[in-house]
Parts: sequence; structure tokens; C-alpha cells
Amino acid sequence: VMEQAAEAIFIHDKNGQVVDVNLQACKSLGYTKEELISMNIFDVSPDAPKKIAEDSSWNKVLAGSSLTFESTEKRKDGSLFCVEVCLSPIKVSKETLIIGSVRNIENRKKAEEELRKSELILENSSDSIIVTDLQGNITSWNKGAADIFGYSAQEMLGEPITRVVKPQEKEKAAPAQLEAVRQGEVFAQEWEGTKKDGTPVWLILTTTLLKNTQNEPIGMVGFGKNITERKKAEEEQSKLLHDLDERVKELNCIYGISKIF
Repeated sequence: VMEQAAEAIFIHDKNGQVVDVNLQACKSLGYTKEELISMNIFDVSPDAPKKIAEDSSWNKVLAGSSLTFESTEKRKDGSLFCVEVCLSPIKVSKETLIIGSVRNIENRKKAEEELRKSELILENSSDSIIVTDLQGNITSWNKGAADIFGYSAQEMLGEPITRVVKPQEKEKAAPAQLEAVRQGEVFAQEWEGTKKDGTPVWLILTTTLLKNTQNEPIGMVGFGKNITERKKAEEEQSKLLHDLDERVKELNCIYGISKIF
């Protein structure tokens, strides 16, 4: 059973002296079986004593309880890697030994770190990043979205995304756009929404289908950059040109000027 296990397995006495190990333990640490049996378990688990002391459970293990904790293992070459350790007592004759199952969680830790980085990027982005389920109910609302629309995450989580859609588009246009995204289309264009106070807000919005590792649709994610100030400037410029054109027409009528520009 020990040799077929995917995890490294150590058996040691109550003082940590190694009694037996399996092949996976040798492979993961780079030692031979003979070398490991001549060592103490704390030689390859440098922070295990601290973990056990913090939990105050070493005596409980010896008394019959199990203990699981995260720790680090040290290979023969000195390199460290993250592990999850499960200790359980076993009775051999009148002696209590401890069997430790050690699982390498290095990849899981890296994935968790990448997830934390992604969450930091998501939360600290000045752009709006909104995730919904396939029905359009909001499941993630970052700080950028809160700043742009004026709603906090607490106010918006679980709410339909149509809450920030213009009233005249809630019935037909918005549901049609969501359905197109559900069918695999990418919605990418300038889009006008509504802030909490009712004022309009313009975004360059890209909304796409969100899929899991099995390529199955699980939701939708929208990325929006606030371009309200740019749109205001464009409207002001358009109004200015319109007013200038009207003034030219007036001058043409008054002075008979056929063409100024």
C-alpha cells in the first residue's frame, strides 16, 4: 500500500526518528531509503516543529488524533517546496508510531498565487470589470465599476446587469445583446449606460463569454473604459461646428456672401 501511494509516506517514532519510507518519499526528496531511515523527520521538514507547536496537537496525535497542516520539505539539494502533511498514530506492539502522508502542493500554491495576482489586478483596475452568470446576474463587481457607475459591490452583487442599462434599452436591446454574447458573439463598441444618480455614462465596452477549463460557458465578463469626458468634448465640438455653420448661413443671407468656407 505504501509503495502504490502517490504521496510520500514516512513512518517515524514519537521523537521523529524515521523508521520507514516509501519510494515516492525518496523520489521527492532526492535521498535513498537508507539515508532517510538514518535521519530525523525534522531534518527534512524544518518548519514542522513550529507548525506542530502552534497547533499544540503533537500530544493529541500520540494520544490517537490525526493532524493535517501545510509545511515545507527540504530536498537533499537544499531546495524547499510546499507540502500538505497528514499525521496519524499507529500502534506497533506496545509502541506508538506516527505515519505521515506528505502531498506536494507546489502547483496548487502557484495557482493560488496567480489567482491572488489576478484578483489584485481586477480590484485595482480603474476600468470597469463586471462578471455575470449566464442569466446576466452580477457575480463580480470591481472597484473600477463602483467608481464609474456609483454603485458599491454590495449593492450590485446578485442584481441584473440591466440595472445600469438605459431605461429605453432594458426591454429589448439589452436582452438581445446578452443573448448574442451567450451564443458566442463578442459585444465590442461604444455603449451608453446609466449611473446610480441617473446621469449617463459612456464606455468602450467589450463583453464576451466566460468559460471554465472544460470550455463550458459559465458566465459573461465585460470590460469597460470610461470615455464620458471624451464624448462630452465631441458633443461640444459638434455643437460648436453646428453653431458656426448656422452663423455662416446667417452671414450669407445678410451680406449675400456665396461662400465663406
